[in-house]
Amino acid sequence: MDIIREYNDILSSLVGSLELLRSSGVHFIRRAGGTQAALRAEIASCTRCVDRGDGNKVWGAGEAASGLVIVLSAPCTKQEDMLLANLLKKSALDRDKVYVTCAFKCPEQEHGDLEAALKRVSLCRGFLLQELSAISFRVIVAFGECAGRALLDDETLKYGTFYDYNGAKLMLTHGLAALDKQKELRNDTWAHMQSVLREMDE
Repeated sequence: MDIIREYNDILSSLVGSLELLRSSGVHFIRRAGGTQAALRAEIASCTRCVDRGDGNKVWGAGEAASGLVIVLSAPCTKQEDMLLANLLKKSALDRDKVYVTCAFKCPEQEHGDLEAALKRVSLCRGFLLQELSAISFRVIVAFGECAGRALLDDETLKYGTFYDYNGAKLMLTHGLAALDKQKELRNDTWAHMQSVLREMDE
């Protein structure tokens, strides 16, 4: 009985600590890097989307040595990849030192209207949060509303505004697909990136 009482005391203390963290705005705890392989395997075998059980999933790339993480809504087309590369070059950022990942973990998943896309990205949200929990960074740039909503489940997010993401800064800007089709938005995104660069320099 003493062992059971001790176990219950420990469990009660743990629950209390987690509740305190949650009330302070901490929604998840960073995992050790050793869990990444297990997470990759879990994502690869995911069948949450009925037609996406082929194991052909998307994973992030880069080192985040610059302190910057970029979250895209979905994998880039060739043209969108060029836009991102040019934006990073203009920002004097080495792409290899920026961690780039996607909210959607299945290729070509961002189809249909925004409501349908947000519903599907919610299935991947847990994977994205776990992926980022093992990375050290200061700033995240979310390209597109789906990416922003995957990180902060808040429908009031506005472009060009910084938000708190577990102690890091999160900036929402226009998605690459929108920048490819609407060139007039590119000046806005460059202004957003300048704000990000200033934040990283502080």
